[in-house]
Amino acid sequence: MYPAVFDCRLPKVHPFCHTFRRASLRLPLSFTINFISNSGKSNYLRAALKESTTEGTKVPSFTLQNLEAFFLEEKIYELLAAKFQEEAFQDCFLVEFNLSGGAHRLEVFIDCDSGLTHEKCRQISRYLESYIDQEGWLGEKYTLEVSSPGLTRPLKLGRQYHKNIGRKVTVTLNDGTTKTGTLKAASDTTITVEEEVTTKEGKKKKTTVVQTELPFERIKKTMIVISF
Repeated sequence: MYPAVFDCRLPKVHPFCHTFRRASLRLPLSFTINFISNSGKSNYLRAALKESTTEGTKVPSFTLQNLEAFFLEEKIYELLAAKFQEEAFQDCFLVEFNLSGGAHRLEVFIDCDSGLTHEKCRQISRYLESYIDQEGWLGEKYTLEVSSPGLTRPLKLGRQYHKNIGRKVTVTLNDGTTKTGTLKAASDTTITVEEEVTTKEGKKKKTTVVQTELPFERIKKTMIVISF
């Protein structure tokens, strides 16, 4: 079975190769794309599907807009990686970013080990804005928001867990059960949550402190408990 090969015009992209995984464009299979120049006049995208099934080769369905969004994400990653090499931003890291509104609204969520300040947000926003304006990645009218994830968004990265050790969290597991307690430790593969467990012994209630180690693969979501 021969792989499916198809081309589409993709302007303003430098020639290089990249392998997509399923998560990249939410495609059912992995495939490789190669950017090739046509006599220097324009760039073309060639995508060759490398996997096939007994029913034949399946060609993934995607749009040029999806690809442009992907390359914009790559550029933002590169720009932030360079910015975080600067001495004043070395403890900062990217949590996630969202591109919406027909690719004209960009939300960038960052954090810092020492805490994110308004001034750092402002400087990073102006830094990204200068490149976006220069290259015209989001068109003439767009919205750019740079902020911390805040307490209403789940923890996603190990560095977020580390900086929140000592805080109260609610951990939702893949099986739907939850554990609420103090985040006591975090490693590359697990976190430790300390919770108070009340048991009944006869007519009396007994409260004991229990520490539970939870591997990340069991965790669906972790939220910081906001105390007033």
